[in-house]
Amino acid sequence: MQGDPVTKDTQRNIDLEANVTKEEARNMKHHLYSCSLDDAPEYNDHERQSMSILCARAARMPTRANINPGVERVGTVRTAFSSHEMAKVPHKRPNGFLSSKRIYHLSFDIVVEFGKQSGTLEFKSLVGGAISGTTTVTFE
Repeated sequence: MQGDPVTKDTQRNIDLEANVTKEEARNMKHHLYSCSLDDAPEYNDHERQSMSILCARAARMPTRANINPGVERVGTVRTAFSSHEMAKVPHKRPNGFLSSKRIYHLSFDIVVEFGKQSGTLEFKSLVGGAISGTTTVTFE
């Protein structure tokens, strides 16, 4: 948390869940926020999957227009899961057995490792504790 020393083992985990199609799972987008406040605000945003992993508390954040002072969006994290990876995820057919459309309930973590020797933040996605999918970050 804020003020704690950053060591080679420092990391933050964000637990995320999403009901998605296979196509949506190939390009999931999450906003990355930073917060310099000692007491970071908590938010819930049910329309978008956004995250705050650099704040003192990990929470979902609102759109840019509604961000509190002291909180700023610093980037976008994209996670992509392959069809092979999605085959292992529980799914439903919303329109019955004959429907070809499947909705997958994806539960995953995004991990940010702060203290790597390279001096950069490293991002990865985990499903069931194992690395899965590809995760990239674009800083603003």
